[in-house]
Amino acid sequence: MSSDAQIDGQLILRVDVTPVLDGLCPAGSPVALAGCRLDGTNSESCAHDLVVFDGSGGPPEMVQRGDGTAIIHHASLGETRPAVLIRFTNLQILRDGDMSLAPFLEGIKRQRSKLFASCIRDGAVESVLCSQRAVQSDTADVASCWQKCATLCLADAALLSHDRLPSSHTLDGLRQARDGTGIPALVSRSLGVERATPSLLARMRESAAALSGMAGLIPPAVVKIKATSLQRDGRLADCYYYLCRVGRDSMFTLSASAGDKATVWYASRISLDAERDAASVRRNALAVRGAADRILEGLAGR
Repeated sequence: MSSDAQIDGQLILRVDVTPVLDGLCPAGSPVALAGCRLDGTNSESCAHDLVVFDGSGGPPEMVQRGDGTAIIHHASLGETRPAVLIRFTNLQILRDGDMSLAPFLEGIKRQRSKLFASCIRDGAVESVLCSQRAVQSDTADVASCWQKCATLCLADAALLSHDRLPSSHTLDGLRQARDGTGIPALVSRSLGVERATPSLLARMRESAAALSGMAGLIPPAVVKIKATSLQRDGRLADCYYYLCRVGRDSMFTLSASAGDKATVWYASRISLDAERDAASVRRNALAVRGAADRILEGLAGR
């Protein structure tokens, strides 16, 4: 997958997706390229993200061809959720035999500003709610899990405010954003990315992968290969951030279920690298909540 390819008249750099497209079922489903390989923010070892509009709604799949890796995301042309649609605002069509994908994406682009505003608001509100849970939690490690979830939601809202989509390159996006609010520094400090070491990331990777599998979200193999790729590039802080995001999404899904709560919280503590300093957790939670409140105030003033 390392050579250039031209599909439907469009040049795709450093990826030959033809073998992957030929193996997709059902044959002929619209396909688009997404992620960092499209906008040029990728590292050499980053996987290629392909969105297949097959209506299945299933979890992502990993496909390996030669020395490259593709992650297949399943989607529907009937999708209406803003948090999903916003990820379709910047896709490159690879296959659209029945011309159904192009008008769908055009419709999303016309709603772009509205979608971004909605997701910024949702991220900030979720950050406030998670911060409150952190303050009200009985134990420091559970409080830390909620506080880190609050930080990740704040980062999503801040990134979207700068017209960028959350990804495994979020820290780069926050660093590059011209921000006078201090949110990028707050995100790094309150999440604890400076704690990232190969041994810690190995523990977080296993727990995040298992937790995601339990939640039926990203398959464990995909979590592991993305984390391994980030580490291979020497991006330890980004790997830490990615694994915390996987832990957050899984925790959100599983905390509302009637499953094994003890196992969920045990894995959440590891995948989110929960801290035990109650005073520090509380300070971070309150600081994150304050930043999220300011984002909501800014939206209200528009």
